[in-house]
Amino acid sequence: MKREGREIPPGFLEGINHQALRRTCATRMQRHGNVKDIQAHLRHASPDVTAGVYMQEIPESVRAAVEALDRELNGPELEAPEARVSDAEVDIKRHGVLPSSLQTGC
Repeated sequence: MKREGREIPPGFLEGINHQALRRTCATRMQRHGNVKDIQAHLRHASPDVTAGVYMQEIPESVRAAVEALDRELNGPELEAPEARVSDAEVDIKRHGVLPSSLQTGC
């Protein structure tokens, strides 16, 4: 499987289920809508479920640190938003959600 000319290692997507996709969607949507918007999109009866179970906060300090490490390891040529893997590292390792670089939609 390839994306943007880079090979995705075998087994990378193992263990990703529909719950990981829903958590990813809710976590990523936080920047673009409020809890009620996300609740409606995920079809939850209660905003408490949406906020308490599905929405995960990624502190800006963690995001900045991972992005800096990514630039150090991969070089500045991969800094384009569509090629960054820093959100992916944070999402999959800390929150158990699908990396943003592999998302095709919610």
